[in-house]
Amino acid sequence: ARRIQNILLSSEDYINQAFLRNVPAAPGSRLAYDFFILYLPKDIVSGDFYWCYTQNKKTWLFTGDCTGHGVPGAFMSLLGISNLHELVVERNIQAPNAILDELKKNITRQLNPGNRDISQDGMDASICCYDFEQKKLSFAAANHSVVIINNGQMNVYKGDKQPIGWYSGEAKPFRLFEYELKEGDAIYTFSDGFADQFGGDKGQKMKLVNFQKLLTSIHTYPMDKQKTMLHEAFVKWKGNYEQTDDVCVIGVRV
Repeated sequence: ARRIQNILLSSEDYINQAFLRNVPAAPGSRLAYDFFILYLPKDIVSGDFYWCYTQNKKTWLFTGDCTGHGVPGAFMSLLGISNLHELVVERNIQAPNAILDELKKNITRQLNPGNRDISQDGMDASICCYDFEQKKLSFAAANHSVVIINNGQMNVYKGDKQPIGWYSGEAKPFRLFEYELKEGDAIYTFSDGFADQFGGDKGQKMKLVNFQKLLTSIHTYPMDKQKTMLHEAFVKWKGNYEQTDDVCVIGVRV
């Protein structure tokens, strides 16, 4: 099961090549954009997943956090990957908010065939579209945030408060965020597993605010170093407590 899921996840080699193809061939330009993926399943398989696709000098990077973890979460992750391939690769839907709108429709319909039951399974997610030629980032999010840090200044872009899947409240179209990329930007997307981990001296959750402070404190380091530092910080915080949930953190430096 783990082998099958890992095969379907976009490989780090593919993501690196996706960024490589988008780097201008100007003298002195970098050979690659700096990125990391910290992926720590709670069990053998994971409800967190990531997906990448590149076309025409644009790269889409999706971070998903499915309902549950282990086998149920992994089933949902496979459904998410399959739908993303259909929507972005086959149907060529490019705008991040439109991708989430269609993904929400598909997941809701697939989990509630003929309205026989009401399945509250689904996922929280963010999707970023990097246009390196135009130096623009567009993104949308469902119960997730996108964090951008540059020179110690952190901007948090909170996504819409609705999941990908069935929702008891009023369903609205997802908003599109647009951002002009600057050299040195560190862009982070993540599931809630890191911030929700119990640990420390009092066995409490780390909490999102402390996780964001951690990101700010390490954002100037090379991305591979950041991955190591985040992993070490997670292990230290967790201590002897059981891992609470799947963990997925993705960082990209422009």
